[in-house]
Amino acid sequence: MKTILKHTNVQKIRQFAKGDNSIFQGSKLVALDRLIRLKSEQIMGLSGVERVLEFSAGEYVGIKRTSPSENFFPCVIKVYYLINE
Repeated sequence: MKTILKHTNVQKIRQFAKGDNSIFQGSKLVALDRLIRLKSEQIMGLSGVERVLEFSAGEYVGIKRTSPSENFFPCVIKVYYLINE
């Protein structure tokens, strides 16, 4: 299920997924995590990632967040960028 996003947001998510972690920080990172959890689809076979967001045709982003507490921060984030070719 593709989520409809503004073109500028698609570009920012793509940059973030490819490794530019300065794009989303603080409350924007929390919002992206929430968007992925709410609008994502379940996948099988990728260790540690259960849900991914299709932000553009055939492009998916997933976030695995590990936190020592119930709060979002502090946490360790791994970003997964998947392409369906």
